[in-house]
Amino acid sequence: SRDERWATIGGIIDQVQHITHRHHTWLERLGDASVKPLTGGIIALAVLASAFWVIRLIGESLIGYVLEPLFENLWAPVMLGLSDLLG
Repeated sequence: SRDERWATIGGIIDQVQHITHRHHTWLERLGDASVKPLTGGIIALAVLASAFWVIRLIGESLIGYVLEPLFENLWAPVMLGLSDLLG
């Protein structure tokens, strides 16, 4: 009958589901704050600003430590030599 089915379902749930008290983690609190209008906007601005800062840092580092030395030590001498050959 219907009551027996629900009793069986309740027995299965009791065997599987364990409900315990626990506190929110820091990431869960951050997730909750990110969906609220005021704190979500502030968090979004902070994420955008940090993303731009990281991208700028990576770009400037690549230019300063990889691309510029390659250009000055490898490409520029080749082009200057070619320019001298052409007159």
